[in-house]
Amino acid sequence: MKIAGKGADLDALRLQVLQELYHSRHRADFVSMAELGNRLRLDVELIRPALEDLSEAGLVVDNDNRYHISSHGEAFGASRWL
Repeated sequence: MKIAGKGADLDALRLQVLQELYHSRHRADFVSMAELGNRLRLDVELIRPALEDLSEAGLVVDNDNRYHISSHGEAFGASRWL
């Protein structure tokens, strides 16, 4: 899948972030960047650009630096991680 306007395929980090949000969609409303970093065991400075790209692509919803998978992201995730 291409990221809109980026011309690049979703890389492993973006897929990892999206997968975590996909699998946590029923556990939590919105997840903070710090919480997501803890879950993935990654520094937030590494995941920040991935979240921004996923948000720009419409796969993730950003609400005051808290994140949730969008309906478009859920459809993408369902096709990969059922």
